[in-house]
Amino acid sequence: MQITTRVKRLFVGHKEPELTCISSTEAPRLALTDVETRMNMGALFKDHPSSELLPNGVPRMHSSPVLSTGLISPPAASPSPEPATWSSAVGHASTGKSGRVIERLQGEIDRLNRDLQLLKARLDDSEKARETLTTHNSYLQDRNSNYEQSQEANLRQTQRKDRMIDELRENLLREKLRVAAAEQTAKEATANEEQWRLEASQSRSLAFQKETEYATIATCRNLENERHQGSLQRLQDSFQALLRERTEAQGSYARLQVIAEQQNQTIAQLEELNSKTNTNFKAYRSEVDEAIANLRRHVSANDSNVVAKLEEMTRVTDQMKWVMAVDCNVRCPSFTAPKNAPI
Repeated sequence: MQITTRVKRLFVGHKEPELTCISSTEAPRLALTDVETRMNMGALFKDHPSSELLPNGVPRMHSSPVLSTGLISPPAASPSPEPATWSSAVGHASTGKSGRVIERLQGEIDRLNRDLQLLKARLDDSEKARETLTTHNSYLQDRNSNYEQSQEANLRQTQRKDRMIDELRENLLREKLRVAAAEQTAKEATANEEQWRLEASQSRSLAFQKETEYATIATCRNLENERHQGSLQRLQDSFQALLRERTEAQGSYARLQVIAEQQNQTIAQLEELNSKTNTNFKAYRSEVDEAIANLRRHVSANDSNVVAKLEEMTRVTDQMKWVMAVDCNVRCPSFTAPKNAPI
C-alpha cells in the first residue's frame, strides 16, 4: 500500500509538494517539488514550470539557491541554520511592499523548513518501521519455512502411520485367518479325539476279553499240569510197588525178570514219553506265552487271527490230551484214545 502525504503550500499558482512512500518492501523515498522563489519586482514571483520530471512522475520546478539549500538536504545532515529575517524598515521606500512580501515569504520558508524537519523525522520513523517490518517479515518467512518443514514432516509421519495402519490391518487379517485355521484344526482334533476315545474303549474291551481268555487258558493249563503230575506220581508209586513186589518175589525171579524187563522197557518208554511231554509242555507254554504277548501287543488285531490262535491252542491241547491218552493206554490197554486225536 502506498502512503502519500501532501504538504500544503500557501503560494497560489504553485504546485503542492508531495511526500511519496512506495511499498513496504522498498525504502520510503521523499520527493518534494522545487519551489521557485525568484524575485521579480515587476511580475511578483511569476512561476516558471519546467518540463523536467522527477522519478516518481512529479514535475520538477526550478528553485532558488536559498530553497535548494534550505529545503533539500540529506536525512543524516543536521538542520541548517535559519536565515536572517527580513524587515520592511530596511531598504528604499519604493521597496516597502516587496519587503513585506519577502518577510511573509521568509516566514513561509521557515514554516516549510519546520515541516521538512517534521517530515524527515517521520521519514526516519518510516525507515525504522520499514526495518522493523522487514525483520518481522523475515521472522514470518522463517516461521513459514519452519511450518512448511513441519507440515512436510507431519505429512511423512502421516504417510508412515498410514503404512503402519495398512500393515496392522494386513497382520490383523492374517491373524484372523490363522485363528480360523486354528479353530478348524481344534474342531478336527476334537473329532479325532472322540474317535480315538471310541477306539481306545473298544481296545480296552477287547483286551479285557483276551485277558479273560488267557486266564481261562492258564487255569486249564494248570489243571492239565496237575493231572500230569498226578499221573507221574502214580507211575512212580507203581514203580515203587513193582520194586517192592520184586523184592518180595525173589522166588519167582525168572518170571519177575521178564516182567522187570518189560517194566524197564515200559519205564524207558515212559521216561521218553515224560521227556517228550515235558518238552511239549514247555513248547506249549512258550507258545501260549508268546501268543498271549502277541495278543497284548496286537489288541486291535482281527478276530480271525484270534480264532486261529485259539484253534492252534486247541490243537496243542488235543495233542497233550492224546499224549495223556497214550500214557493211559500204556498203563491201561483197555483205554480208548479220542477220535479227533492227531496221529
